[in-house]
Amino acid sequence: MIPSYWAEQTKEIGLDANSIEVMRTHQAIRPAMPTHVELFNTLTSQASTFRLEDIYRQAAVAAQGILNSQELKSYVAALLKDDQLVSLGKDKQGIPRHTTLEMLEIERGIARHAESRLGEIRHRLSQSSIGQVIRSRPTISDEQKSALHYITRDSGGIACVQGIAGSGKSYLMDACREAFEKSGFTLRGCALSGKAAQGLQEGSHIPSQTLHSLLNELEKGRFSLTEKHVIVLDEAGMVGSRQFSSLLKHLGQSGAKLVAIGDTRQLQPIDAGGAFRILMQTITYAELNEIRRQQSETDRQVVRDLATGNAAAAMASLEARDLVKDAPDQRLVMEMLVADWQRDATPARQKLVLAGTRSEARELNRLVREALKSEGKLGAVSAEIEVTGGHRQFAEGDRLLFTRNNLKLGVKNGTLGTIARIGLDRNGECELTVKTDEGLLVKFSPTAADGYNHLDHGYAMSVHKAQGVTVSRAYLLASETMGDREWAYVAASRAREATRLYCTTDMKQNLDSIFIRSRQKTSSLDYLETEQESRKPGNTIDKDMGRELSL
Repeated sequence: MIPSYWAEQTKEIGLDANSIEVMRTHQAIRPAMPTHVELFNTLTSQASTFRLEDIYRQAAVAAQGILNSQELKSYVAALLKDDQLVSLGKDKQGIPRHTTLEMLEIERGIARHAESRLGEIRHRLSQSSIGQVIRSRPTISDEQKSALHYITRDSGGIACVQGIAGSGKSYLMDACREAFEKSGFTLRGCALSGKAAQGLQEGSHIPSQTLHSLLNELEKGRFSLTEKHVIVLDEAGMVGSRQFSSLLKHLGQSGAKLVAIGDTRQLQPIDAGGAFRILMQTITYAELNEIRRQQSETDRQVVRDLATGNAAAAMASLEARDLVKDAPDQRLVMEMLVADWQRDATPARQKLVLAGTRSEARELNRLVREALKSEGKLGAVSAEIEVTGGHRQFAEGDRLLFTRNNLKLGVKNGTLGTIARIGLDRNGECELTVKTDEGLLVKFSPTAADGYNHLDHGYAMSVHKAQGVTVSRAYLLASETMGDREWAYVAASRAREATRLYCTTDMKQNLDSIFIRSRQKTSSLDYLETEQESRKPGNTIDKDMGRELSL
């Protein structure tokens, strides 16, 4: 006999004797294995190519609770005979690589599209109009002048610019905007992240949005391109092959020009492929190698060394200037980093802590706030707020990070600011007033039913989140799990004045080997000898003549 109060409680949540009996006698439907197409799509979701062991691993994961070992072998055997599976050449370790017919056609299509637009002249500007823009900008460098000529006069329907971090890409694009607009063209910018799009718009005065939103507008007919449009894609190296292919399709149909700007040496796309690199291997491109962000030549050389894989020289330079600090364990390393950050008199908005993972950033944020509270540097008014990912306490004076785009508020995922006031709105809900680093005053409620609560503390963030951020000083917590050449290069190029690196004593002995390994994503074309023979790898632009050089 079930006690009456148990019966009452179960009834409140929709349970009774009949529903319990149904659950007891219910026969679960055996889940099905993914189709071959579904499994191939999973394999190529974040990489264009894969190894045989990747096929086995993904199939084994999908087969848990569904297939026995013999059935799994049969499933994989059928996969290996599928017409959609394409065998490629071997990688540098001599391991055979594979891809799918879909991915191969996407990446072949990118190369073919670029080749087909090489001879277009409809977007070429006159020498006199380019000269006017150059004369109006006395600080433009010879390197930027050469790139300006290439984009506006010497390229076809697609132009690519590879620029090292801090080389003035936004300044270049502002000059391009002025030149194109004077000749009757309309420019529109886009980038994978909202923060990058905002940075492009602020630096070049080109109206910009996320690539996802632009593609959505084009596919739904809300925005139409014409041959008088120039689309600027910033951080092009972060865009996967599928999205890149979609953008090229719309541009090709309309005759609009693409200017793709990026750096293949920085953080790699989350999605599959190296589309930007495919473009650069197919057509000519301009390069910006003169670093303008770092104030000293010594720091500029560190950035160059990390970008090109010379980690030993970069680490030797930092250690010689006492910019690498270590401690026996990670906890002590974090505490040492925060103590140095706290002693630094630089305003909080001009110094940033960089970490390998979000969990490390979260812990560093906590330690920084504890240090600030102990010194009485946070306001007395505070609020405990439920945010995406947990609860956070915010006080007046706190640094704050917005973690989702919001058009109404005018903020992007990655926007940083300082809490100016915490109070109550007219409905009695908690209300934050935040001054963003761009000078915008934002007022919102994170606790209201329709409020915005995609927030975090903004003292520390992951290096992936910080790509595109510039500060005076950076405090970098080295990460063995996330560390590689691309990660170290981005981390070391954020600060104008100084970058300090912190790690465990054991890790310090291996920094050279950690920061030299590259995780650059390859495309399916990298393993096809016939494709490599038909392309022209290494083409660049002579800075004086603006002509193609086959290096």
